[in-house]
Amino acid sequence: MELQWLGAHRPLIEDLFYWSNVYASGHKKRFPLTAEISLSASEIQVVEYLLENEELQLNMAGVARRLGVSPVSFTNLVSRLEELGLVEKYYREGDRKSLIVLVTARGREIYGIYSRKLQRLWEKDVLSVLDEIPEEYQQKFRQVLRGLSVTNKTEKRAGRPLTPAKEKE
Repeated sequence: MELQWLGAHRPLIEDLFYWSNVYASGHKKRFPLTAEISLSASEIQVVEYLLENEELQLNMAGVARRLGVSPVSFTNLVSRLEELGLVEKYYREGDRKSLIVLVTARGREIYGIYSRKLQRLWEKDVLSVLDEIPEEYQQKFRQVLRGLSVTNKTEKRAGRPLTPAKEKE
C-alpha cells in the first residue's frame, strides 16, 4: 500500500485530522457559560458569525451556506438559540420569504462571556503562535483548509460527487 503520497506534509495533515476528529467528537456537546446557559461549539459559532456579519443581514440559507452547515441543521441551531433568547428572527421589510436572524442583547452578553473565556484559554497555545505567522502564510493555510472542505463534500474539481461505498457494490 502506498503511504508516501503526502510526503513531507504528513505531520501537518495528521495534526489536521487529529484536530478535526477531536472537534467532531465534541462540537455538539454543550459547555456551561453561565449558571443557566450552556452552548455547543456549533451554537456559539452561529452567534459569532451573526455578530461579525450583522450588517450583511443574510437570510438563514445564506448564513447556513457561509458556515458550511445544512439549512436544516442551521434551522435547528437557530431554534435552540431563539428558545434561549440569544437570537431573534425577522422578516426583511417587504420580503416575507427572507428570514434573517439577529443576535439579541442577551446573546451579545453571553457571547462576551464565551469570548473572554476562550481568549484566556487560547492566549498562549493558539493566539500567540498565530501572531508569529505572517499574514500571507495564514492566507495560504486558509486556502488549504478550504481545499480540504471541498474535498470532504464533493469532488468539485472533477465535477462529480463522491460515490458512497454501498453504491459501488
